[in-house]
Amino acid sequence: MKKIFLVSILTIFISISAFWGVTNASNSQKMDVSSLEFSSLEKVNNQLYGNFVLDLYRKEIMNHIENYYKNKNEKVQGYAAPEDEKYVSIRATRNLKSLEDKFSYVLKITIRPVDQDGNIRGLDTLFLAVEPSRVNMTNLPKGLTKTKLLKYEHKEVVK
Repeated sequence: MKKIFLVSILTIFISISAFWGVTNASNSQKMDVSSLEFSSLEKVNNQLYGNFVLDLYRKEIMNHIENYYKNKNEKVQGYAAPEDEKYVSIRATRNLKSLEDKFSYVLKITIRPVDQDGNIRGLDTLFLAVEPSRVNMTNLPKGLTKTKLLKYEHKEVVK
């Protein structure tokens, strides 16, 4: 009987200690969001926004680039943002009858595809219809997609 009582007390003590440690750890990791500083510089915000969009739609962008260069028997490894250009622009699909029922926005994305050797293959602009609410969806209903390529423009670069 004493053993059962002792084991019960010990179990309760260990449970309280573990809970106390978890509670204290979660409290120490809280962040005060009100103290975060955000840039008010338009150029910085535009660049961060562009990087955010490129990261968000990376898989779709790479698929379209690979398809374009596969038709030219060239292989691309990735892409880079142009240095001196506004490389991501956005507009609503309002007044675009063929898109406004399925997509909310059209993105104009200008990138520099890069091959395996690090050579820039061109200056390419993709026009993508996007629906941000579908970005993380895996089983989309038939007829809906995350993005739709509207146009792909390629310009040769001087080497």
